[in-house]
Amino acid sequence: ISTIQADVCQNVTIEFHNAPSGKQDGSNNALKYWGADTDDRIYHAGVSNLTVKLYENNSLVHSLDSIDYVTLGAKAVGSATAKEVQFVTSVLDGKLVTEGIKGVTQGGGVPMTEREAKVAEELRAKVSEVISTQMDKVLKVKGMDKATNQSSKTTELFKEPAELVPEVNDAQDVDVAALVTECEDQKLRGNESFGAGEYAQAVLYYTLALDTATKLPDMTAITARKQQTTAWKRNSSKPEPVTQLFPRHVTLSNRSACFLK
Repeated sequence: ISTIQADVCQNVTIEFHNAPSGKQDGSNNALKYWGADTDDRIYHAGVSNLTVKLYENNSLVHSLDSIDYVTLGAKAVGSATAKEVQFVTSVLDGKLVTEGIKGVTQGGGVPMTEREAKVAEELRAKVSEVISTQMDKVLKVKGMDKATNQSSKTTELFKEPAELVPEVNDAQDVDVAALVTECEDQKLRGNESFGAGEYAQAVLYYTLALDTATKLPDMTAITARKQQTTAWKRNSSKPEPVTQLFPRHVTLSNRSACFLK
């Protein structure tokens, strides 16, 4: 069980005894107890004297009592009574806390707390800044003015040339493997956001991947050095030299697709 809904009741105690989280870590078989995932939540409205206790290995690890919608500040708004005001209790930073519900996430319909709404707003602002910067770059490349552009060729406008992501100079001290992994992870997060319809967030992840890619060494110089070695000269197959450790064209194309949504 990941979530529980409790409405218009009093003197209620909810206990989780060695209960698994609604979402387990797929990378291994280690048990995650309820509260380890952000989706492990208790939603409640109009509840008085609610107590929540979490047990792990038969030991009490988290407890929160006297949860009351009145003391939490629930007030009637419009046609909704104070008992209809929604709250959520979950584990945050190792403690059980209760927060008010602000709204729902974009597209997913998941209730969002005021704290989460603030974080989401900050993310949207950052994404808007990234999009604005990328639009300026595209318009500059095409010799257009952002304020006066009236072109109806939307597809052409947002088709970003590869030149917008320059290659970097060779660097000996770069942890190449870690950087490539970071690029791939950010691109994957962008793909997941794109698939979920979160296009602004996808733009942010794709941009982060491209920014990280600029820290990678220039493979043209590295390949040139390798071609001078005896081992390479003895290799009859002589594979085509790699010019980019993290090919940018796919990520650029994906990001451009976000601008068209």
